[in-house]
Amino acid sequence: MVSRFGQDLVPRSPTQIEDILRTAGFRLPMQVFQSTIYRAWVSQRTD
Repeated sequence: MVSRFGQDLVPRSPTQIEDILRTAGFRLPMQVFQSTIYRAWVSQRTD
């Protein structure tokens, strides 16, 4: 698993995550949790 890190699992920066969420139709993404390599976000979808 460790040897595949960076190939199959590529960490994204908070800015990249925000851009992905906004592109997918979500607004005001907010990071609410972070551990070593995991982050959690909340947002609302714009309709």
